[in-house]
Amino acid sequence: MLARIRGLATETCTNMPLFLISLAALVLVIALIRALHAGHLRKTQDIANQGMPLPPLGDPGLADTSPLRWTVTVAQALSASSHEPASWRGEVKALRDAGRFQDALALCSRQYPRMLAFRQTMITLRSRMKSGEEEPAEALKDIYRTAIMAGLSKASNEPLTESNIREKLPMLNDSRHYWNELGYRHLDLLTKTDRSLLIRHWGEPVRHNDINQLINPGK
Repeated sequence: MLARIRGLATETCTNMPLFLISLAALVLVIALIRALHAGHLRKTQDIANQGMPLPPLGDPGLADTSPLRWTVTVAQALSASSHEPASWRGEVKALRDAGRFQDALALCSRQYPRMLAFRQTMITLRSRMKSGEEEPAEALKDIYRTAIMAGLSKASNEPLTESNIREKLPMLNDSRHYWNELGYRHLDLLTKTDRSLLIRHWGEPVRHNDINQLINPGK
């Protein structure tokens, strides 16, 4: 019995160093795993921080990265970059809506001989006639004159100024003078309503010549 007890004691003493070594190795592995996990978390956070935009200069707070902020910023940039020269059209409309027809017409005339400017003039003249500011007889002369100017500008091979047009058509101020020669069929800017009003006040024209036949007879 005594011999067995001595044998167990000897075996325990022999295996004790192996147990301690195993325990120390396990502790070391656990510590290494925790260190690697902490390092991975720090690296992930650094990457996330690098992806964030810098705060604006002079603002100690963080930059506003909300989708709404970016949408507004992009919209403002596009608006500024796409500010086209034709923005005068909006000014003409504002003047027309305010009843400032003469100012709107003056702004349109500065854009001649662009076809868009003639179209805006026609819209403004019709609005002025509807408002009652001008008598229909005079309003129709202005409408017909503008349609003739647009037709001549379109038919010309080179850009024409308003003065060039008046040189070719010296009686343009009294546009009714050209009614029986030009008529209305070849004047694109005249609407059906324009034509009906012109016929009502001036009667049916004798002819419907192309404008080139008027300024270049015999060709």
